[in-house]
Formats: sequence, structure tokens, C-alpha cells
Amino acid sequence: CTAAYPIGQVDVDRQFVENTADVTGLAPDESTVTDQDSAIVRTTPDFDLNLIKSADPEFYENEGDEISYSYLVTNSGNQTLYPPYSVSDNKIEDGAVTCPQPAELAPDASINCVATYTIGADDITARSVTNVATATAFDAADGGNEVDSNPDDETVNYRGIVADLAAFCVNDAPWASFSYELFGFPDATPGDVSYSWINVGQDLVLEQGALSAISGYLIWPGATTSGPAGLSPPAGPIDPAWPIGTGWPGWTQDPVTGEWTESPTPARPELELRLTIGPSTGQTLQYPLPSEECAAQPKAVIQVEKSVSSVESKVDGSLDVQYRITVRNVGAQSGTYDLSDILLVDEALPSDQWAWVEAPSYVPGSEASQTGTILQPDVGEFVTGATLVTGEDLAANRNESFVFKLNFGINMDDLTAEGANCATDDDAGGKTGLTNHVDVLVDGQVVDSDEACGRIPLQPSLAVLKQIKNGAGWEDADEAADALVRKHPSGAEYRIIIRNTGLVALTDVLLSDELEGLVLADDFPVGTIAAGDETVVGSGQLSSLLVSEACDESGTFRNTASVTATAEGNSVSDEDDAWLKCVGTPDITLVKQIDVGNGWKDADTAENAAGPVQAPSGASYRMIVTNSGDVDLVGVTVEDGMIPGSPYTVGALDVGQTVTVTEQEWPGLLFDTDPETDNLPVCSGPGLIMNSAEAAGTSVENADDTDQDTDKAYLVCIGDPMISILKEVSIDGGPWEPADGPDDYPSAVYGDGDVPAEYRLIVANIGNVRLTGVEVNDPTLGVTAYVPMGASGPGILEPDEVIELYFADIPALQVDNICPDPGQHTNVATVTGVSDAGASDTDTDSATVECFGVPAIRVLKEVSTSGQEGTYQPVELETLAPSDAYYRITVENVGNVALENVEVNDPLLSFSVTVGNLALDETVVLASGQYTGLIVADACDLGPIFTNTATATGKSAESTQTVEDDDLVTLVCNEPVLICDGPDGELGRKPSYLKMVYDGTFDTDNSQGAADIINPDITGPMPSTIRAVVYDKPGGKRTVELDEILSIGESFLIGPWWSNGTIPPNILIEFYDVDTGVIVQSVQFHGSCSEPLVVGDEFGGATIIGYTP
Repeated sequence: CTAAYPIGQVDVDRQFVENTADVTGLAPDESTVTDQDSAIVRTTPDFDLNLIKSADPEFYENEGDEISYSYLVTNSGNQTLYPPYSVSDNKIEDGAVTCPQPAELAPDASINCVATYTIGADDITARSVTNVATATAFDAADGGNEVDSNPDDETVNYRGIVADLAAFCVNDAPWASFSYELFGFPDATPGDVSYSWINVGQDLVLEQGALSAISGYLIWPGATTSGPAGLSPPAGPIDPAWPIGTGWPGWTQDPVTGEWTESPTPARPELELRLTIGPSTGQTLQYPLPSEECAAQPKAVIQVEKSVSSVESKVDGSLDVQYRITVRNVGAQSGTYDLSDILLVDEALPSDQWAWVEAPSYVPGSEASQTGTILQPDVGEFVTGATLVTGEDLAANRNESFVFKLNFGINMDDLTAEGANCATDDDAGGKTGLTNHVDVLVDGQVVDSDEACGRIPLQPSLAVLKQIKNGAGWEDADEAADALVRKHPSGAEYRIIIRNTGLVALTDVLLSDELEGLVLADDFPVGTIAAGDETVVGSGQLSSLLVSEACDESGTFRNTASVTATAEGNSVSDEDDAWLKCVGTPDITLVKQIDVGNGWKDADTAENAAGPVQAPSGASYRMIVTNSGDVDLVGVTVEDGMIPGSPYTVGALDVGQTVTVTEQEWPGLLFDTDPETDNLPVCSGPGLIMNSAEAAGTSVENADDTDQDTDKAYLVCIGDPMISILKEVSIDGGPWEPADGPDDYPSAVYGDGDVPAEYRLIVANIGNVRLTGVEVNDPTLGVTAYVPMGASGPGILEPDEVIELYFADIPALQVDNICPDPGQHTNVATVTGVSDAGASDTDTDSATVECFGVPAIRVLKEVSTSGQEGTYQPVELETLAPSDAYYRITVENVGNVALENVEVNDPLLSFSVTVGNLALDETVVLASGQYTGLIVADACDLGPIFTNTATATGKSAESTQTVEDDDLVTLVCNEPVLICDGPDGELGRKPSYLKMVYDGTFDTDNSQGAADIINPDITGPMPSTIRAVVYDKPGGKRTVELDEILSIGESFLIGPWWSNGTIPPNILIEFYDVDTGVIVQSVQFHGSCSEPLVVGDEFGGATIIGYTP
């Protein structure tokens, strides 16, 4: 059973959760049994308090400014904390930090404390205020243990200008010089700072402007009170061409002596310099009094300062001395100077033992831009007083300067101990040591000079170099990273070089050499080493320097040689290390094996190859990697160019450890032919497959020591079984056709009798291995498991052997009717064969016959002269001129396949219509009511006999076959024939017969005029078949003379019914609906010749078409 309990803050504060579980059950004797158990889960208490301190504002400017501090105190532990909450701050009085006091402070909860600090004078001087605060809470209510926060500090910086001002005489003229420093303006530029001279007594600004330099700026207050046209000079350095003022507020200059005296009246004004930037005003400085000794005329003054920058002894016995020369124009007159620099040496160093280390050069970053030419004289010129710099210009009133550097190297081999002290004079009257003298000339006159002495270090000095022999050479191996590497077990040979690098001989030279694990019993006395000499101590002098057991285990060993010596009462010592790294010998072993389904095999020779397997075939490889050395290996990899994912990283191998890598760890070791995987077959063709793998690993003790091992695996692959089948068809004795592609399908017509066909099968072994168990199947034709006879026996095909099979071999290959119905008729033949290695191959081929129907189309053309809805006659229609002709064309699909692209054309009528598709048995009627092109007005004007032909074309929907049919109709136009012309005419005799035709219309167009349809209210359409009853109405009596069933276009005869063998004088014709017996139409006309009668007279549904006199 399981359950979950959510931990709450109360549980965390308690630091444990205890719960008890009871279980109850029923025993076999139905008694109740119970048990109980408890579990305690403890939490780890974390009392932690975090303090983040912040200040506002970011800067302060004046004494009395206030800074507000905020202290964010957060419970960053997992236990509830309790009051009182407090913050101690080294800048705030105790208790002055105000904090809220909630009853509890839960984990992640915070309170914010505040305090205020007032800036004092000391803070202005200090330029910043930094204070450190710590918060405190308690781990229990009503007095627990203190929980202190982290200390947090906050720094608020001073923002303002701090300036220095001084007055002095320059070239006997009073000047003011000031410098300033900005605080709290990190992005300020010189142009942001402005200055003003103010007469405090009169509140008068004497001069003001923006500064062009950060410090060292000179201002001449006297210039503010005079000038051409009363103008003040520009702000900044005074142009030398500007007239020099003689007025100094509060002072008077004697025009003869040039001396300045303080004016008794008015009192000297208070001059103040004020500097300003942004919102901050810097210090206000009172200008000091000028010296009474100042004269009025300014002049050029050059100051030179010379110092020795460094004297450095080198291990190779040389000495580097660097001199630094600073030249400054502090006067009011510009000048161009030359620098003459003379090197004076005493007997301690011959004059030809120095050399330039670097060419003379300006020091980068000097204040003035250099415009002069730097020269590098040779030794002789320099010793006798050479000019090093010419043409350098120093402007007046800018305190302009430049720095020049001379760097000499001295060969100490020729240096003696005499005169190494700069405090005494040598024989030539100069100071001893290395003294360098500088003269500065303006307009050819020396205006200033200086010199500097470099004391020669003659204290004793020695250097120790311990080395380890490495082949024919020696290695320093001073650091552990440079240790000489040896494989254990092995020895080591050391030597120690002791060199006197000083100017005095070394005595009492003692060597002590401590090898790790070995200590020399006594110091080895070396004796005395002259200045500049060296002594080499090897295993010939000290046999313990040849250590046979130096490397008997792995490790890095430090060996130190120490040397002490004395010289003229001074002691000197040095030591040097030689590091030896002892490492094991890496050795790695690789065994590569292959499995092709019958177990793992080394297969490391061609004679012992795995297989044979049928190509393509799969295989599994595995790599067995062993650390057979005496040192752990790292970076172990196995690489095999044939295996995907190579190289494979094994990682680390301890001594003696073996790792077997299979396809589970390295998927590329599995080769298969499964298309569902990304793996490839191991062999794609016949032959002997060999691949080689290499294992490599690096000693954990020496990154440069790597070992490799290789192993091969051979596999015999035999060729693939390859069989093919070709199926061909012959239709009705025609040629053999492959029939296996849309462009090769033969065709036949169905529905036109049986279409016999015969198939043949061509089976071939197209591979390079023998095939057995060859079997042919064609389920559609009923061919099942047919075994062909090969040259070597049934079902056997040798390489390149071909067998042809006909219906004589397989009767099912003959088909009586290949096209029983339309469409594609496909059957597939399959052949299978097996190689001697058990691999099989299958091939298939299909043959398709396309069976098409017989397309046919029929067109019927008819004509009517009785209107669009009149009677249409095929072949021929007689009519009386004049007459319009109305045509109707009927198109019918009379084949057994659908038609498409059906078109109807009648050139004489200029009529053309695209019908489109016609389904089986579909009929389309093109009537004159739809197409005006089928109406010909006054058709008889085209001739007494007008014949035209309609043609219908179409294409089979199943093939490219096309069909066509045509039909013609003839319109015969007759001139009207007068039967009788009335009582007054010449043709007054009644005819014996009238021949009339039933045309099914209500039209009346006759020569009698009055004769008409008796029942005009009866309207059509007229039935296609009617009952016609003809009455003789002598004197109004009705006598039935004719009663017949007629169809449209059928004719009937009237007469001779009268006693004289002629037609009756009054004729009545009634047309009845055959089905209902209802009269559809009644027509009456005269047959007595009292009215004219003409062939063509139309009386409703009956029209005269002939007569017999």
C-alpha cells in the first residue's frame, strides 16, 4: 500500500514528521489480528538571512547632504524566523535603523528597514562614503539563537571639483597656476569645466572661459586688465604676442626698477578663482599675493630633470641602465633647444664597454607633442659630448614638457669593483659609478643641466641550474609541468651547474642535493668560484647523482639542489629544481570477431575466414579490448573504416580490464539487409571481405604516450542468385509482343467473336551461381508449380542457361478468347530459383492485352414543310412551292462502347454542332426548334429538288478508333396543280378521286378560303395516330364514306361516291383520338367545284396531294 503526505511549513519548522500506521486483518480462525509501526522523516534545518543594501542618491556634493539607506532583509532559509529584527551599520548610530517587527518571518518573506546618514567634512575629504551593514533575526520566539545575515556594503561617491592654486614668479612676472581633479563625472571632458576670476569686493568677473586641459593650467590675471582697445585676452594660455599687462589689482609696478609694491589705497581686492561643471560648483580659491621680487619682463626658462630609471643585472652577466630625461619650458618665451648628453665613466668601466639597448626615444604619453629630430651618435661622439635631439620647440606659458629615454647595456665582464659608489669623486673630478650628464641649449646657450648616477651592483650573486640527462643532452625540467618523463623501472642521472653571476669571487661554496627519497649525508664542498666562472658537478664528482632506482613506481618527483657561498662577508644562496615524472608502459590488445549465424569466430586470416554467405548478407562484429599494460588508459577508442560511427569511444580502461563492444553499444557493428533499418549489408557482391580495426589508448600518466593494436576479420561472400522471366503474347497468330508496358500493350476487339491468344515464357539464369528448385507460376492462367527441364535436370538452371516454354509445354498458355469483356486483361508469371548457398531469387513479368469495344454511330436526317412541330419525313418529301423547310437530325450510339468528341455537320446548311459524349444506346435529337441553322426559308427557291447530307463523327472512349455516318434527305418542290377553278372557270368538272395525307396539324391554307376547321376551339397537339371519318353531306345529311386509322404521313382517298362517279359536293372530315374517342378536329370543304380546288390545299390535318380527273 502507498500514500503521500504533503510537507507543510509547520513540519519544516519542527524539523521532522512522525506518523504511525495500524494494520488489521482476519486470521483463518476468523479472529482479528493487528499491528502498528511508526516512521520518522527528518528535515535539514536551514536558518539563513539575506541582506541587500541600497542608497539614494548616487552622489553627494556638500557637507550636510543626506543619504537615505534601504535594507531589504529576506528569510532565505527554510525555517520561520522571529523578532526582534535589527540592522547594525558601521555608519549609523545603534538603534537608528528602523525595522518593522512582524510576529513571524516565513521563508522567502522580507521586511524593509531604513536609515539616514548626514555628510560631514571628513566625507568631503574622503571622496566617498562606504558603510557595511548586517541584519539579525532569531530562530525562536521569545529568545532564541541569533541568525545573522551576510554583510553588505554600499558606497556613495563624492561629486565635485577639487582644485589647488598657487602664485609664483615666472621670469620675474607674477603668475597663478592651478590644477583640479573631477570626482563623480566619469564622462566629463575638459571643455565641460569652466573657470572665472572674480573680484570679490566689487563682485566683478575679471576673466572666464572653458578649460582646454585637465590640470597644470596657467592664468595671468594681469592680462585681464589691459590689451588693445581694452579687450581681454582669450580664455586659456596667453598668446606670447599679446601685450604684457602691467596692471595687477591692488599692486603697483615701478616703471624704472620693475619692482612691485602694494598700493596703500585702494585696498587690494579679493581675487577668487571659481571652477564649475554641470550642476556642481567646485572649491572657491583665494588668489595669494605675488612676490615683491617679481620683475616685469618675461623670458624663456628651461628646466631639465635627469634620473636613473633602473639598473638591472642579467643572468648572462650584462647590466642594463636606463636614464630618463624630462625637459620643461616654464617661462613666458618660446624656444628651440638642443640636447647635449655626455656619458662620464671612471676606471670601473672602460668607455668602449657600453652599447645601445634601444635607440633614444620619446616616452609614450608625454604631455607635449614631439617635433624635433632624434639622433643616435656612435660611442665616440657620445663620450665626448654629442647632440642627441635637435629642433625641438617648447612653447611659452604652457608649462610644456617632453620626456626622453636613453637605454644602455653594459658588459660587466670588464667592470671592476672600484668606483661603484655615486657619493665619491673619481680621478677625473666627476662622481664614480655610471654618471650621465645632460645640457639643454636654447639659441645655442646652455640654459639648464642635470646629471644622474647609476650605482653598480657589486654584491655577490650566484645561479644554480640542476638538469637531468636525456639521451645525449640535458633537460632543465624546472617545473612539474616540464618534468622529464621516464618509464618505470628506470634510473636517472643528474648534474648541477653553479655559476658566479656577480662581480666578486665566491668562497666556501657548498652544495646540498636532496633527491626525493634520498638525502646526501654531508654537504658537498665545491670551493671557490671566480666572478663570471661556473662549476659543473656531475655523477663523476658526486656518485649519488646517478640514481639507478629513480623510477620504480609511478609519480612525479621533485629533486632540489641548493648552493650557499660567501663573498667579502656577505652570504648568498640559490637553489633549483629538477622534476622527474615516472610513468608506466601503456599496452592495449584488440581481438576482432565476426558472427554470420554460426557463432563468433576470430577469422583473422583468409584461410580462417568466416562464411561463405550469400551476398548481400548481414553479419555481426564485436571488439574485445583489453588493457594489458601496467598503467591505466584513458581516451580508449576503436576505429574501423568499414564500421559506421567509427571511431567508437570506449573511454577509460583500468590495468587488466577488458571491455567487449557489441552492436548493443556500437550499432554500426551490425550489418543486415533489413530495409526497415539504416544498416547496410556486409557484402554487396562475391569476394573476400577484409576489414581491420585499431584500438588506441593513452596513458593516464603521460598524455604523450599512446599505444595501438590492430586485428582483422575476413569473410567469404558468394554471388547472388539471379533469375529472370520474360512473358510474351501472340494474338490470333500475330507476332510475339512483350506486353509489359503501356506503350507495348497489344489490343483486340471484344464483342466481335472470340479472340484466341497464346503466351510464351522465357526463363533465364542471369547470375553466376547454379540455381535449383526452379519453379514457374501464373495463377491467372492456371499455371501452378511448373518445373521446367534444364540441361542438368528438372528445375536446374546453370549460369546463362535459357529455357523457352510454349503451350506445347504448358497447355494453359493458350487462351480461346483473350477479350471476353472490355478493359485491360493482365496476368503475371513468376519464377523462383534457389542457390547452392540456400539463397533464393524471384522474378516476375506481366503481359497485358487491352480489349476495346466496337464503336458505331448512326445519323438520321428528316425534313418537314409543315413547321417546326410538323410532320418530318426521311429520305424524300414532296411539297408545293413556295415552301419553307424544317430539318431534324437524330444521332444515335449504336455500338458497344461509349463515344466521345461527337460532332454533326451539314455543309449545305452551314450547320455544325459538337454533341460531345454519347453513352451506350444514347440518342440525341437536333431539331429546328433548337438550332435556327436547321430552318431554310423558301427552300424551293434552291431548286425543284434540294438534297443535303448530314454527317456524324465520333471517337471510341476506349481507344483511338473513330466512326462516321451520314444521311441525306431530298425535298421535291412541285408547282401547284389546279383541279377545278369554280363554276365560271374552264375546269369546272369535279374529279373522281382526291388523294389526301394526314399531316397532324391545325394549319389551314387553301384556295377555297371559306372552307375551314369547323371546331376552332379544339387545339393540338394532334395525335400521331388518329381515326379519320369522311362524311358526304348532301343537303346537310351525313353519310359515312370512309373510316380508317391513320398515322402522320399516311394518305387516304376520297370518292367516287357520287352517283355520277365523282367526289361528293360537300365533304366533312372528323379526326378522333383513337384511345378516348374524342373528336380532335373537324374539317369541311367543297368538292362540287363551286369553289376552286388545288393540289396542296391544306384543310387542318388533311392536305390534298393528288387527284384523278
